Amino acid sequence: MDKTLVFGTFDSESLWRDDASSKLPAIRDFDRSLIVSCMDELLFPLCAPQDGLLTRYPIEEAQLYYLRKLGFAFEPHAAGVSETADKLRSYSRALPYSILADTQQFCASIGLEEKLPLYDKVRLVNSKLYSASLSNKLGLTSFSHPIDGSDDLAVQGHELLRYHAAILIKDPYGVSGKGNLLVRSAYNLDAVVAYLRKQEEGGKVTRFLLEPFLDVASDFSCQFELSSGGSVQWHGVQEMVNRQLAYAGSRSMDEEGREALKKRDYFDAMELVADSLSTAGYFGHVCVDSMLLADGTLVPVVEINARISMGLINHRLDRTLRRRGALTFISFGYRDIIDYEDLLLALRGREALFPNRRGDGIIPLSSAALSIAAVSAQSSIPSDDAHWYKGRLYVTVIAEDTGERERLYDEAKRILQERGARIYE
Repeated sequence: MDKTLVFGTFDSESLWRDDASSKLPAIRDFDRSLIVSCMDELLFPLCAPQDGLLTRYPIEEAQLYYLRKLGFAFEPHAAGVSETADKLRSYSRALPYSILADTQQFCASIGLEEKLPLYDKVRLVNSKLYSASLSNKLGLTSFSHPIDGSDDLAVQGHELLRYHAAILIKDPYGVSGKGNLLVRSAYNLDAVVAYLRKQEEGGKVTRFLLEPFLDVASDFSCQFELSSGGSVQWHGVQEMVNRQLAYAGSRSMDEEGREALKKRDYFDAMELVADSLSTAGYFGHVCVDSMLLADGTLVPVVEINARISMGLINHRLDRTLRRRGALTFISFGYRDIIDYEDLLLALRGREALFPNRRGDGIIPLSSAALSIAAVSAQSSIPSDDAHWYKGRLYVTVIAEDTGERERLYDEAKRILQERGARIYE
């Protein structure tokens, strides 16, 4: 039986990005980067019992024990551990989160001869410029305007601001709240143009997408997998929660929602997208982000993510547990390291850990992201110090009743607060 090694980095977009490209104004968030670096733990639902999961940091033993009790049996491996390299050679297949410049080389270094799409093809289809161009080519509804240079941004931006209260500037490889800039006034637009023009004077190239800031009724995404021969395996549709231009959660769309999309030829559009990606030379996992506007307009392709996605992870969780969960997270600040095993015990004691007596509950999905910022600093900040680290707890909340899901989520937040955390809404 083939044994598959699952691995990857969730910050793929920043690695696909061209260093010669100009950047939008942004505040560097070191703690966020650390949290993203240990999101590879979230890939465990993609593992079969004989498979292995390679993570940047070791998974807490309490988390491994809990996941095994739920039926998620896999072999954990941590980078940087001396015996890991030899153990990785026992695998015959590879399942990377995404294809990066060194993915093929890494696979070869541990004896895996996995057939992967060419890196240049992967970069191409993951660009938002490609998504916008494909939408136009296929005759799909799109509000994206490609921008070529700061002068072009100034002209098109001012024109859009005449008819819209705000506009959105998107980096071709921006992701989840990073690389998108909301502009509400001509004054702010001029400041952004000046910021980019200064970079262009230093040799940088400006390529962005520009969109009116739309009144969105709902966000959702379609997950599928393309074989190297072009056949498609459809996984499903996930409703998405976005807050302040950033991803905040996923839940499998119900049959009524999928039927409504079918009547509007949404899945016909997805087949066209799949055919186009295959023609472009890509194969592997795909997540197409879509949206429905408040006026009823359907936008089939907002962007294409040619990689594993949070939606696919949630789909695999649902399939294994045979329950419909809501994947989300809790962001918080803390001064002292929060013990992960103690957190699990507290959730169980409050009847909040899945499965509780009702068969509902919260499943914590990652352990390292809880306190990685403090751990990486190699010491805990004293409680009287003004510094707060950032942490994140990824969870799936399982309960059919909306009110019960909210209660469970709030209980998890209270448990964190009781351990000194400051919740960031």
